[in-house]
Amino acid sequence: RFNAVNDQHGHETGDRLLKSIANALLDELGRDSVIGRLSGDEFAVALECAPSEVPLAEGAAEGVLRAVSRPFSFEDRIIQVGGFAGIASAPAAQVRIPDIIRRADIAMDRARSGRVARPVWFDAGMERALLAQSEIEQGIRYGLDHGQFVPFFEPQVDLATGQIVGFEMLARWNHPLSGIIAPDVFIPVAE
Repeated sequence: RFNAVNDQHGHETGDRLLKSIANALLDELGRDSVIGRLSGDEFAVALECAPSEVPLAEGAAEGVLRAVSRPFSFEDRIIQVGGFAGIASAPAAQVRIPDIIRRADIAMDRARSGRVARPVWFDAGMERALLAQSEIEQGIRYGLDHGQFVPFFEPQVDLATGQIVGFEMLARWNHPLSGIIAPDVFIPVAE
């Protein structure tokens, strides 16, 4: 709800809140932790831990959520926001900071979309689903421009008389490689 803080109390208060959150994160995780503000209201925390210490990452993420979600006091007002946490890990030999941040961001988006109030671990299925959704989205854009969406008419029948009283028009995607794609595949992405 950070944007609401800016809208209701002004950007100066929003900036003060971000600084207070950064200090709360330092207090929660310690001065030796690596904490950075990525953009807007997104922060990243980097931890080095052995494979046997991976549960520490989840504990740290839970601490981050507690620190971010506590009430902050500014003059005569109390402001409370919430947060979502995504966690990603990689073996030391494979650590590429941009990849870790991207994966943690994907996991955080999953937490946000599911309104999950606990840390969510990244798994490769999340990335595959994101890529599939992107492909469908790009396919929809192309398909709309190239007449690949066709109407299907489903009759509406009066059960008492058996007569057709109308039609419901349904959209189907006639993909040149995949054939007819059902709406349950593309409508959620189109929406």
